[in-house]
Amino acid sequence: MAQWDRIDVDASPMRLYVGMPSLGRAFPAVIVIHPGSGVDKFIEDRVENLAQQGYLAIAPDLYHRQTSAAAGVSSAAAGV
Repeated sequence: MAQWDRIDVDASPMRLYVGMPSLGRAFPAVIVIHPGSGVDKFIEDRVENLAQQGYLAIAPDLYHRQTSAAAGVSSAAAGV
């Protein structure tokens, strides 16, 4: 199961796409770093696939301090 979550980083909200295995409480973790286009469907699919394989996978939105236009991210990739 994967879903969007949010944390505060230096008083700025940062979105995270988090995939967690359905069974167990202790599992290895992987941080998935996105390309220049941001967290898009491809990255979401990677997170979901890793979660299905038993990993806690997190894809942080590294552009969280920039507007979508400034980061060169399409509105679809930005979730707008």
